[in-house]
Amino acid sequence: FIYIKDIIDVFLKKNIIENKKFNTFNIASGKKILVASLISKLFKMFKKKKIIKIEKKHSGDSDIMYANIDLLKKFGFKNKFSLEKGIKLMINDIKKFDENSSHINR
Repeated sequence: FIYIKDIIDVFLKKNIIENKKFNTFNIASGKKILVASLISKLFKMFKKKKIIKIEKKHSGDSDIMYANIDLLKKFGFKNKFSLEKGIKLMINDIKKFDENSSHINR
């Protein structure tokens, strides 16, 4: 998981994008997070109390998600936004969008 402004930052760095030696790289936070932990964080941020029950796995289910960003780190990339900060900013953007949309629909 990564906040959009961190992705844009990667694309604005010409030394990464124009490097002919490496044509494929992961853009991500590179930090491991359990899916259950992410869900718990979201419930806390929305001030909701829910019990998370992990059911039997299906094929293809992941307990944890992350991407290897060692190549980006070689170019000096560092995330500016933590997962929590990115979620808060996204929530604020959605609220602003909803407020602006409600004025248009009147």
